[in-house]
Amino acid sequence: MRQLETGRAVRGAQGNQVRDAEKALADAEAAAAAGKEPRPGERIGTAGGASRLTDEYWARQKGLESGVESARRNLDAARGGQPAGNPAGASAEPPDPVR
Repeated sequence: MRQLETGRAVRGAQGNQVRDAEKALADAEAAAAAGKEPRPGERIGTAGGASRLTDEYWARQKGLESGVESARRNLDAARGGQPAGNPAGASAEPPDPVR
């Protein structure tokens, strides 16, 4: 009986961890989407009269994408190390075409 209760507690904690990781991934993806628009000062004029995005903009984009990737790895770990949609033992690489 005690093993059953312990098992339920562990599964409940794992479920909470997965839900938290899913929320963190959704938040990171939302932040990345919202951060696509340049902020004031992240666009500068060029000699030809056009404009370009600054290095600061690209660094911010890289940080946002890094946050998404980190959240995705955390979610995979919370789910037991298997990426979503990739059953155990399945290769993430597409098979070579048959010749």
